[in-house]
Amino acid sequence: MVWSLLPKPACSQITSDGTVSTQITTTDDLNFTIDQGNRAGNNLFHSFSEFSVPTGGSATFNNSLEIENIIGRVTGSLVSDVNGLISSHGSANLFLINPNGIIFGSEASLDIGGSFIGTTASSLQFEDGTGFSTTDSQSPPLLTINTPVGLQYGSNPGKIVNQSRVTDINGNIIGLQVLPAQTLALVGGDIALEGGSLSAEAGRIELGSVASNSLVRLIPKPNGYLLDYEGVENFQDIQVSQQALVSTSGGGGGDIQVQGRRVNLIETSTIVADNLGERGKGSLRVNASESVQLFGSGLFAQTRGKGEGGELTISTKQLRLEDGAQISTATFDEGKGGSLTVNATESVILRGFSTDTTSLNNSNFIPFGNLIVSALFAITTEGETENGGNAGNLTINTQQLIVQDRANLNVTSFGTGKGGQLTINTQQLLVEGGSQVSAGTALAEGGGDGGNLTVNANESVQLIGTSDHGMFPSGLFARTLGEQKAGNLTITTGELIISNGAQVTVASLGAGSAGDLKITADSVQLEDQARINVESRGCCQAGELRLTTGSVLLDNSQITAQTLSLSEDGGNIKLDVDDLLLLLNNSQISTAAGTPKAGGDGGNITIDADLIVAIPQEDSDITANAFNGQGGNITINAQGIFGIEFREELTSLSDITASSNSNLDGEVEINTPDLEPTHVIVELPSAIVDPISLIANSCLVPSSQQEGNFIITGAGGLPTLPDDLSNSPFPTYSVPSELEDGVSSSQRVLIGGTNSDSRKLGNSLIEAEGIYRLADGRAVLGWECP
Repeated sequence: MVWSLLPKPACSQITSDGTVSTQITTTDDLNFTIDQGNRAGNNLFHSFSEFSVPTGGSATFNNSLEIENIIGRVTGSLVSDVNGLISSHGSANLFLINPNGIIFGSEASLDIGGSFIGTTASSLQFEDGTGFSTTDSQSPPLLTINTPVGLQYGSNPGKIVNQSRVTDINGNIIGLQVLPAQTLALVGGDIALEGGSLSAEAGRIELGSVASNSLVRLIPKPNGYLLDYEGVENFQDIQVSQQALVSTSGGGGGDIQVQGRRVNLIETSTIVADNLGERGKGSLRVNASESVQLFGSGLFAQTRGKGEGGELTISTKQLRLEDGAQISTATFDEGKGGSLTVNATESVILRGFSTDTTSLNNSNFIPFGNLIVSALFAITTEGETENGGNAGNLTINTQQLIVQDRANLNVTSFGTGKGGQLTINTQQLLVEGGSQVSAGTALAEGGGDGGNLTVNANESVQLIGTSDHGMFPSGLFARTLGEQKAGNLTITTGELIISNGAQVTVASLGAGSAGDLKITADSVQLEDQARINVESRGCCQAGELRLTTGSVLLDNSQITAQTLSLSEDGGNIKLDVDDLLLLLNNSQISTAAGTPKAGGDGGNITIDADLIVAIPQEDSDITANAFNGQGGNITINAQGIFGIEFREELTSLSDITASSNSNLDGEVEINTPDLEPTHVIVELPSAIVDPISLIANSCLVPSSQQEGNFIITGAGGLPTLPDDLSNSPFPTYSVPSELEDGVSSSQRVLIGGTNSDSRKLGNSLIEAEGIYRLADGRAVLGWECP
């Protein structure tokens, strides 16, 4: 990051500006002691013309133990360059205010008993309405015994940079650190964490980037201060880079709030509020007025103990995760996973595949871009599996959600707890490139029920393709590997498009039963080996698949309910189609059951549709077959069925069958109106018609002695309802012959034209130019007489 626009940093020194009684002493220009200052109640005020701490040096506030707040302002024009230790006595909070900017170098550290607020505000506001200003350095300043309540910013808030990578006695990087249950806040213009760390165990960390003339309120909390940005209209940017770490992980998780315009995490940087103990949950909130972007980095509010995982909330216009980025509220122990909520008013994009092959068990990063809410089993000292916590819930509210390039969006239980609920509310959902959106459980033995996946997309859901080499299909999934029931999958959308091997699947891959799949859409389109499927591979029956839609197109695709166990029946399929069900190119609607050597009865298929159409030679089938059990039942109610018909067994044509290898066939009931379809399908001529031959001469009779005929064949002219007026596509009328004197026997009124004289015998024929209405009200084509 370029800082050339910052004011020039100070030359590692601390000097008083003389407005208060602050005294600075040093013996080596390296270590500085700050004495006296002006006291008002339990507030102690200091005022500096410069405040910088040299590398390896220190600045020690020599305050009495009764002091609650140490407030230091910088009234000069230089940035504070802190690359050493800032310390104080007792449990006082420390406010460092420099509107020009603050840079914490790689060796910067804190040793204070209370909270630390580093800010580039122009003044600190108090509850009595007074302020301690950096721009109005009156001598003496108006001081108060009241509690600080706000940070008032000027016309150009300075930037704050943190590069601190100081380690503790165990070699862990802690950077700038406050004591447990205290607040560490950096609030200014642009905020940059360039490899630096911030630590507040079970406390609070605030990162805020605000624009000019903003007021940020300070709300006292048991763990320091909560910052309130309600009155701030404009924000600036926050960037966390170079493996920077922001952490409140501890016995209670702690709280983190990040507030800015654009919040970017890059280069494996992490913001984490993990609960490592049994106490209450924390929270991680990221609010960005424009965007939140994670590139190979992560946001975490997990639990690794018996306490509940924290709440992770992201509110922005656009959320983007790429290159293995991860957002997680996982649980790795008995504690319940926290909830994850994403409110993105414009779009959510998950994209990118990382070559990193580490797993969730030993690294914060896994090979895909992920939004994860998961639960992992706990191991006791005896090595036995204990009851694990339930996975948390994930809710995404956005205009557009895009999941690409093998990114994953899931709520999963890896232990005995239940899977969480995944809810997506959007206008458009796109999943492609082997990416998957799923809810479920991942423990083969003793796992809990899978979570539910609910998708509400007002406009469209598009599921496209697979990963490279076809190993991972794109799609929506509700699955369980364990002994309990898989969750349900519900899709409500305007248009559902599944193509190029993508899937919608509800499956039990273990001993549990599969959940149900319910789809409601205006139209459904499956192409190129796409699949909608409910499936059970264990000991239980597949779930029910219910599809309610205006139309369905299957092109080389499948709608199936399979049970691949030794004894259970196949799942059921219910299709309610208002208009057309079209099967093309070897498409299948099937409720298969069993294996070649055993199995239950085939599931039932019920189809209510206006029309069902297939191409006979393309071998598209509707089947409720079984291996050794009885075939399922098929019930079809339709106005018309074309190109597909019932047969006792499958053929190379398009068939409707309910058969079994054991000759225990199911029943097929097809209900259609008793209409003769002879004239419905007509072979059209292939010869091109000469348009000249379609031009007819006028039927006007040149004299009363010469009359002709104009004949129309077909069903034209029949009214829609018995009491409707005729609406023939060929309106005609009885053309009267010309009288001897050339006067017509009726009058004509021109609609859109004018009344005209009668045509006289011998005049040339004129092409019709308007619509005439006869005396009886009939409208006819006619000419405008000269």
